[in-house]
Amino acid sequence: METLKKLIKQAATQIDREREIFANSLGVTGVQMSVIDFLSNHENSLASQNEIEHEFNIKRSTTTIMLQRMEKHGLIIRVNDPKDKRKKAGTIN
Repeated sequence: METLKKLIKQAATQIDREREIFANSLGVTGVQMSVIDFLSNHENSLASQNEIEHEFNIKRSTTTIMLQRMEKHGLIIRVNDPKDKRKKAGTIN
């Protein structure tokens, strides 16, 4: 069983490396690419920050900074959440 766990861990690490290499060739990070993919597969390409936090299991502050950087680089557009004007939602640029 330990051998299987080790092989799965090695495969996951290699997948992460390949994702980073591919994303870097596009000028984004692997996480940014994953967020863009998540948004593109989401209804109307729009997701709340809270949904992104839960999907990627990251903290609110980390998500806020990441989305601000993505917006600054023109990767996404942050808009007021249509359901709650106090919150932000992200959409693909």
